[in-house]
Amino acid sequence: IPSRVLMERAAREAVAFLLKRGDLYPVGKVLLLCGGGNNGGDGFAMGRFLADGSIGEKREAVILYTGRLNPDGTPDETRMSEECGRQYRLAREVGIPIRSAADVTSELAEAAVIVDAIFGIGLDRPITGELASLLSAAAASHLPVLAVDIPSGIHADTGAVMGVALPARATVTMQAL
Repeated sequence: IPSRVLMERAAREAVAFLLKRGDLYPVGKVLLLCGGGNNGGDGFAMGRFLADGSIGEKREAVILYTGRLNPDGTPDETRMSEECGRQYRLAREVGIPIRSAADVTSELAEAAVIVDAIFGIGLDRPITGELASLLSAAAASHLPVLAVDIPSGIHADTGAVMGVALPARATVTMQAL
């Protein structure tokens, strides 16, 4: 199965879960935290499905991109995985607002739900600096978080917290418990 098909399926299932679980995730703006890898690609695709209502009800979606930026402040596609870049372009084409991590404070103030699609299972180093501050601010907001694959900051093999982690009310995984 081509990876783009797998990513679309994963994003659809994650959106369906979010919409189905109103007891965990209230109606309102969804803030998607997206990195530059395939986990971020899942988040970009989720934003598109939320914004267009193709899975169910429409939800306002805003993406905070946590990866490298170009000098003009736009995401640097050359630093994204191929599938993340594809999903980024699709999200941009349909007009989903894509902001930098520097906008975290104002976006958290308007959000009802956070989707964590930053690192996924590939994290192999401690989280420090701006990303640690972003995860700490998101955790301090007390907004409900849906993690894609695994909460950012958790080492997938050991379960260790890699500096800081974003607690999630639920995690949607595509392979196994």
